Amino acid sequence: MKKQISAKRQSDILDSDEESVVSYKLYQDLQDSCVILKNRLRDKDLVIAEKDDAMRKLSEKCRRMTVELEKLRQLNICLQEQLFLKNAGSHRKWTMSTGNRESCGTDPIQRAMVCERENHGEVSLEALVEKDFGEVDLGHGVLLDKHKWKVIQRMDSHSKFCKSLAVAIWGADTLKERSVTGSKSNAVKGSVAKPPLSPEKVGVIRECLKEHPEQRGYQREAVDGQLRLVRRFLSEKICDIKRKVGVNSE
Repeated sequence: MKKQISAKRQSDILDSDEESVVSYKLYQDLQDSCVILKNRLRDKDLVIAEKDDAMRKLSEKCRRMTVELEKLRQLNICLQEQLFLKNAGSHRKWTMSTGNRESCGTDPIQRAMVCERENHGEVSLEALVEKDFGEVDLGHGVLLDKHKWKVIQRMDSHSKFCKSLAVAIWGADTLKERSVTGSKSNAVKGSVAKPPLSPEKVGVIRECLKEHPEQRGYQREAVDGQLRLVRRFLSEKICDIKRKVGVNSE
């Protein structure tokens, strides 16, 4: 009896109720293939889960590195600003008047500098001329070292931009002996009037500050609002310098 059942299972086709059915061997092969496919699918799911986990770890690492990079960038800018402010008081001043025209000789760069300062009152940033000796002409005889100028341009704060540019133009020693308008301060008892800052150079700062927010996509109203604060920024910087001098003297 058992032999008959085994022989019947191994036959190519089993007859049941006069209908054709899948052979037992083919059924067994399909079942084995299904098991193999399920195992492969499970293995692939495990691989995908491992890759997802690795991707999450890499994304987290990338986020941390981005934060650290931003901190390093800010630290680098801060260090450059500190170095700039430290050396700003002793930066090299260079002026040229029409009386020195004969001393220019045949140097076309020097002649161009004289003509530019004589013919233009205010110079926009688009008209800045970088000289061969590593300086940027802001107009009205204001020349800055190119590296210092780039450091100032990278400052995000308009207040810090204005104050640092003032230190670069006049120097800390000069600023502490000046006032913005030349009027004595009513807030300080017994104060005396000090020489005002040059209106032309204040105009240079105003023009540079005008371009600074515009290059960052600020609206015209916001730019005008910053320009109205130029005197306030300069006054705050002068007070800061005087305060530091007073602390150091004590």
